[in-house]
Amino acid sequence: MPLLMTEYRDYFSQDNDFYKITPVVKGLMIVYGVVFCVQAFFFLSPLHLDLRKYLGLDPFQVIEKLHFWQIFTYMFLHENIDPGGIFSLLSTYITLYFCGTELESYLGRKRFLYFYLLCGIFSALLGLLVYPFYPQFKAFSTPAPVLYGVLCLYAFLYPYRVILFMFVFPIKAKNLILLLLLIYAYSFFWTHHLAVVCLLGGGLFGYLYYRYEPKLQGFFERFEEKQYEVETINENQIRQKVDDLLEKISNEGIGKLTRKEKNFLKKASKQFKNNGLL
Repeated sequence: MPLLMTEYRDYFSQDNDFYKITPVVKGLMIVYGVVFCVQAFFFLSPLHLDLRKYLGLDPFQVIEKLHFWQIFTYMFLHENIDPGGIFSLLSTYITLYFCGTELESYLGRKRFLYFYLLCGIFSALLGLLVYPFYPQFKAFSTPAPVLYGVLCLYAFLYPYRVILFMFVFPIKAKNLILLLLLIYAYSFFWTHHLAVVCLLGGGLFGYLYYRYEPKLQGFFERFEEKQYEVETINENQIRQKVDDLLEKISNEGIGKLTRKEKNFLKKASKQFKNNGLL
């Protein structure tokens, strides 16, 4: 994945510590670092054991030998485990830090983790569907497809956010994703590589999640949504409901709030200001 970083963040991130790493992103960083060390240890040991052969995504092994776990494990491995592979690990960290933390703040811990894992699985399944047409596909091990899905979802949510591509070239998020999409699509016709198909699958999943997840969320909200009327409850009840909603934002992200819950917070904030409580 290309190195990148965001030039600035929105008010929500600025109010919650610019340099703070969110819990899921922190956990993913630890996992990737540990896996890299374990891969290098076994590969450089006298056993010379290459975990990529067993845990990487190999279409032949998945389909013919039913090694279904590879659909999940490939996204946590690294393609390069030599000293040069540290650059790939660093690129993964940077993408997670600058885009993943903001997505986790918006989606919440659970929804971000679900998105991350499902994106990787969806990308692998798409590669397996294309495999019969390109039986020359070779195995690969990389988090690149799911990271591209993270970038795509980030670009759809913040299309005009400026990103410093390679820390040098300022480019809008939506334009960067389009540029990468064209590069990956063009490269497939030259390489016919499974990783490219999975990369495109990650981008597709990012779009589908952005396009349809809010509709599914709205469907479930009709069953779970509660009515909030600030005018009919006393100050203690207002504070309790505000605390509950702030806890929900902390655990699940501000994007998880329903329309009525957001309106309640606005009304409560206005009422507290009018009463001199803020």
